[in-house]
Amino acid sequence: MDAWQAKTKQSIAQIEELEKKAERLLTVMDVPEAAKLYKTAKDDMDLVRADGTLSVHNPQLTDVLIKRASQQLQQCLQLLK
Repeated sequence: MDAWQAKTKQSIAQIEELEKKAERLLTVMDVPEAAKLYKTAKDDMDLVRADGTLSVHNPQLTDVLIKRASQQLQQCLQLLK
């Protein structure tokens, strides 16, 4: 596995932890803005996961999607505090 693929795999794992945490909180809290951020982040990560190559086909787009999802999930979790 190339270095950038390993980095992508690690980033995906970190995002998945944020996704799980946000999903758990959203099941008990009704915060529409947080739910919107969560859905957008999840949609971005679904695209990354659907590619299945760990960024081989388009590393720049993968990086953008991962960074955006991370930011959105962090904002989501801030709203759920």
